[in-house]
Amino acid sequence: MFATLSLFAAVSLTLQATPPATPRRAPRAPVGATEPLAALAAQLAQLDAAAQPSLAQGSAELAVLGAQLESLQGLQGLAALDGLDALDGLDALDARDVLDARRPFAAAPRAPWALQDPGDSLYRAARQALNRNRYAEAARLFNAVINRYPRSTYAPDAHYWTAFALYRTGEDANLRQAVVLLDKQKTQYPQAATRGDGDALVVRVLGELARRGDESASRRLHRIANDTATATATATSTTTSTRSTTTSASCSSDDDDDPRVAAMNALMQMDAANAVPIIKQVLAKRDACSVGLRRKAVFVLSQKRTEETEDILLSVARNDPDSDVRQQAVFWLSQVGTEKALTALDSILRTATDPELLDKAVFAVSQIRSDRAAQILRDYAGREDAPEDVREKAVFWLGQ
Repeated sequence: MFATLSLFAAVSLTLQATPPATPRRAPRAPVGATEPLAALAAQLAQLDAAAQPSLAQGSAELAVLGAQLESLQGLQGLAALDGLDALDGLDALDARDVLDARRPFAAAPRAPWALQDPGDSLYRAARQALNRNRYAEAARLFNAVINRYPRSTYAPDAHYWTAFALYRTGEDANLRQAVVLLDKQKTQYPQAATRGDGDALVVRVLGELARRGDESASRRLHRIANDTATATATATSTTTSTRSTTTSASCSSDDDDDPRVAAMNALMQMDAANAVPIIKQVLAKRDACSVGLRRKAVFVLSQKRTEETEDILLSVARNDPDSDVRQQAVFWLSQVGTEKALTALDSILRTATDPELLDKAVFAVSQIRSDRAAQILRDYAGREDAPEDVREKAVFWLGQ
């Protein structure tokens, strides 16, 4: 609705800013050119005549749009529009989560920065090849930086970019070599600018190899995902014993956790039966350090339908100590969209007392287009024991 209003406003402003058209005058012909110019003038007149119906139709359509705009202006004072507040705080819509719960790794090398470095010219050539999608050539040139100038300031990042180019070729042997290079960078160049990107890329490569039947890659993915479930427990015990000095140091940032979440996601797509127990372990955590992981685990779980998906999300919505994680679970229940998910949302509306959670549940139900969903909203709107503002939002979403 708001996009339509914006369109009307834009059209109105354009019309107001456009000066009225002036009649087209036939050009004055120089001596000796009367006949050709007269023919051109006749053709121009025909074009003008052909355009008139379209212009008239456009004017009529604009008049209709103007009338509709006037009728919609009455909505401005409706308190029910506050129902849009249900969209606030839905971090589940954050691009970092929606894009497979993976932090995008670097895909374009930075500009050369060491003109006097012996590997500078090779790095420039490799960067140019990669930017032109010549992946095999780029891999060869970046690898030449590593082999010829191992002490070059470009060598640490060249490991990553060689691996990235090999990954882009898509060949099995190149994917395995990419893993070797990324592991080498992690061991030998822990301070490389692309180290964090390397963690994300190696999981992506392992996931691709595992999908192609590589058992070694699959086992390593399992180890990485299992680390997600166990790392927070270690952080919690450390924090508890020396809370005054280690709280910030023991909690991992979301970016650091993303490769492990990506491993969970890859396993979920390939082997949900083994991935779900790992996700449940993560969601069972109650420490502050695991909030980011739990939020992302909720997303990963919602992307693959299993017999337990709705039950786990409902449990998180009811029991997780973090309000944001609970609301994320409610949102993704709406995206699952099954009858079982709708039953879970109905259960939340019947039993929950947190106004914010109820607000999100009403919005989530409104996103499921079915007669039953509409009836759930009507029932909630008629409950006298429900918060008045949430009931008003149920009425609002019913009208959409």
